[in-house]
Amino acid sequence: MTRGKALCIVESLSHKNYMELLLSQDKYCKYISKEQFLKYIEGAMEIGNCKAEDIKSEQKNVTFRDMPGIMKSEPGIETVTGPGGYQIAAYTVFQGNHCKVVLNEDVIELKLKCLKDWAADDISRQGLITEINSFEKLKGLHLAHEYFHCIEYLRCERVYEKLEPAEVKVLFGKSQKKIRTVSEISAHSFVKSLFSLSVSPVMLDYITMLTTGMLDPDEFQKQLEKIRIAKESVC
Repeated sequence: MTRGKALCIVESLSHKNYMELLLSQDKYCKYISKEQFLKYIEGAMEIGNCKAEDIKSEQKNVTFRDMPGIMKSEPGIETVTGPGGYQIAAYTVFQGNHCKVVLNEDVIELKLKCLKDWAADDISRQGLITEINSFEKLKGLHLAHEYFHCIEYLRCERVYEKLEPAEVKVLFGKSQKKIRTVSEISAHSFVKSLFSLSVSPVMLDYITMLTTGMLDPDEFQKQLEKIRIAKESVC
């Protein structure tokens, strides 16, 4: 698969498709039946969407600019600027009753550049990214994602604890394994719903990875194949 074709596929995928991509890469996905796979996707997305609706009902019109203030108003959340050792845009350190959200502004700038380069010569793509085409907007998007994880932790509402674990066959019977990827699915769905985005937040990651060479197009094709296998699996 060429990089150009991969980037065209990225544009065509729905938010649910991206959530399927995430779940198909969970280390316990191979133990999940087709029915469980769809149940995890739908259940996790619903949790994220409902949490976003709760906040919108409290805050009215939530914008990217509101996120720093929302973060500050929540006891136990601290936001600092990275990089902090991880080459990702944002992550959270959990300790006791405290969450430290670390923003890597260099990576956010890189994602913005890749996004603009991807859309530069295509009017339809430019229209798609209008709602997320500035540093401030991307920063707010990443803060919102980490905010969801902070709420999960501080309020003991881990999504992977709410949904049924997968049963894994072991030497003597079965063992239950938590599908931790569902927390990411909920967080991404939370962000998309909170800001009423027309595209999936995960699309930005794939554009960045494919544009910079962090993800080979053939590997991307293999990831897409994993979705098909997961949907057809029977444990």
